[in-house]
Amino acid sequence: MSPRTTQRQSGGIVSLRNRGLRSAQFNLGLMYDKGEGVPQDDAEAVRWYRFAAEQGLAEAQANLGWMYYAGRGVPQDDAEAVRWYRLAAEQGNAQAQTNLGWMYENGRSVPQDDAEAVRWYRLAAEQGHADAQFNLGVMYDTGRGVSQDYAEAVRWYRLAAEQGHAIAQRRLDEMLKSRADADGDYQKGLNAYNKRDYATALRELKPLAEQGDADAQYKLGVMYSNGRGAPQDDKEAVKWFRLAAEQGEAFAQQRLDAILKSQAGTAETAPQPARVVVNRLPRIGDPLPGEEAADVGQADEGEEESTEVAALEPSESTAVDVTDGDAESAPVVVEGSGALYANSVPFDRVDGEPVMAVVLIDDPNANTNLGALPISVTIAVASDSVGSVQRAQQHRKAGREVVLIPPITGSDSRTDIARRLTEAMQNIPEAVAVMDMPGQAFQRSRFAVGEVSS
Repeated sequence: MSPRTTQRQSGGIVSLRNRGLRSAQFNLGLMYDKGEGVPQDDAEAVRWYRFAAEQGLAEAQANLGWMYYAGRGVPQDDAEAVRWYRLAAEQGNAQAQTNLGWMYENGRSVPQDDAEAVRWYRLAAEQGHADAQFNLGVMYDTGRGVSQDYAEAVRWYRLAAEQGHAIAQRRLDEMLKSRADADGDYQKGLNAYNKRDYATALRELKPLAEQGDADAQYKLGVMYSNGRGAPQDDKEAVKWFRLAAEQGEAFAQQRLDAILKSQAGTAETAPQPARVVVNRLPRIGDPLPGEEAADVGQADEGEEESTEVAALEPSESTAVDVTDGDAESAPVVVEGSGALYANSVPFDRVDGEPVMAVVLIDDPNANTNLGALPISVTIAVASDSVGSVQRAQQHRKAGREVVLIPPITGSDSRTDIARRLTEAMQNIPEAVAVMDMPGQAFQRSRFAVGEVSS
């Protein structure tokens, strides 16, 4: 609860009641309240606050509400406090808005209502009221009345701290240190996850998941669902997918729905992993040139690489099965999951027809009507280009395969990568694969690759 208004209003203090100078009445009440120039007297303070408050002066209404809340000069009365706070708050008084928010947060003479508390805190915080900014930070920090949001909590704590709010500064320091520690642990877990060291990934990510990190919760769900790093356990997978989904993690919601549908035994079966055929070509997540090469389907030195490749779908496990026969020429079958899989659908390859024989970069200024072509053509569409959604639809309608060029660079943050990839795939659902561009080259960053493929 914040204290009352302490700033005096302009105006004289002579013949106050008769002349109705409400600002001067408020100032005299404040002098009796603080004992400045007159003996401190709560009852006299209340009397003069009331004169001004009944004439509609918001500052006097806020202070009179405080006196009722604190039981100073009048019997303690939360209902009267709320009444005067509301009258002042509705006039835009930031102090009263903060105090009214506190009454709703704590259910004092009003029904307990975190959302209503947030509403009043926000109105005051946006006026620069430090206590309201701190209180709003707490609500975002704890997820009360709003979705839990680390960034928003830090933002409001910082604004309050910049005005000298000591508790906000202490909480801000604690959050930033905790986040720095958590990011270090998250990176260890992510590195282990991308290297398929699932036992280490589980050990590093589980504490973060228990602290509410949605991405760690999602990855735990994947590991329990697939039995990697721990025995396969749908119950645990559902638990972690649900926690992540409740924080808005779309991929977790999709995996959760698939498990629940399967358990319910509905006629609609859970989506099957997209099966992708490659022929010794690199996959997203494979070692970069100069790094240790994967010991799977690697071509002999000098052997010509096949250009026959289906829609590239990385797997969080990159589980590989080599078909019987000549291992040197056998295709590699990858069962995918992760971000790309969550936005993809299985496809059937037509015998004798290459899936990606030629890839053309879509030109926003060109005509999409390419006419009949003698070979299969795949069109790569940049999702952030003008008209990309419509052109992707036109290419697909014409029977051409569409791949997506997302606006991702190697320097993007984890949050940016997840948001941009999700938005791009939602905007262009026709895409069967994701393609990088030389100017972007996100695949040069192992971190960016890990975020795209896991």
